[in-house]
Amino acid sequence: MNRSYTHQGAGWHLKPGEGEGWWFLGSFMRFVATGESTSGSFALIDEVAGPGRASPPHIHHTEDELFEILEGEVTFTCGEETHVAGPESFVFLPRDVVHNFRVSSDTPARMLLWISPAGLEGFFKGIGVPGDIGAPPPPLSPDIEKLLALGREYHVEHPTLEATPR
Repeated sequence: MNRSYTHQGAGWHLKPGEGEGWWFLGSFMRFVATGESTSGSFALIDEVAGPGRASPPHIHHTEDELFEILEGEVTFTCGEETHVAGPESFVFLPRDVVHNFRVSSDTPARMLLWISPAGLEGFFKGIGVPGDIGAPPPPLSPDIEKLLALGREYHVEHPTLEATPR
């Protein structure tokens, strides 16, 4: 369910299941808070990712990320460190440090992703497609050139993808 926000010093409330739903490279993302609803302060995404789902190593130059794992197990690499995070774990990924994640459990992982400041949600929407968690995800065939172009627009590097000849 979509919601229009009026943010003029007043708070707001989303009911369970509200927020825009998007499929992004095999993950379902429900946008709980966006730059529009927080005056650019942060974005909050409720993400469900299946077993084996992984992000390529990448570097954000504009924002920090914080994950809270709600279900499943996710292995994060940040710089030279690797952390295995299960339910109730928090993982902070600072800007300007290469990082990635992989769902390492045999079941889907559900995690809350805070992005500060907001804005990166535009990158996810630029690659993803609107959807519903109750519907099957679209077929996966990421457009690498589009991903790299949007990465440049949103100040996100993908070193391993950029080094791969196409």
